[in-house]
Amino acid sequence: MQGLSMPSDDKLQDALRQLISGFDITYILIDALDECFDWEEILEFIETLHKWDLWQCHLLITSRKELRIVESIMAMKPMEVDMSQMPVDNDIKKYIDFMLHSSVELKKWKPNEKSLIKQVLVKKAKGM
Repeated sequence: MQGLSMPSDDKLQDALRQLISGFDITYILIDALDECFDWEEILEFIETLHKWDLWQCHLLITSRKELRIVESIMAMKPMEVDMSQMPVDNDIKKYIDFMLHSSVELKKWKPNEKSLIKQVLVKKAKGM
């Protein structure tokens, strides 16, 4: 990479802003913000994106309710959908059952061990 350098964050953000402005509607999805390695940096970018006030830009962010994330996001007055109230536990149970019965590695396990695995996973999933 002789003679080439990486563009600055400001130049990349400016390019993104121009790109978004060129479309009628733009959707940006950020899934599992709380699981991102540099979620604080991403939060700063989300705040910058929000300040651009681009009417055609729609942002969807999913995250567990970590205090710092909630405080930052709530300052932007978002529409919130609380997925913890959604009836997804049955879907989670069906997926776990499928994996417990179809996995080659788990076929060797005893039924009581599989039952314990299911019990713990469903309890810890908490709708996620």
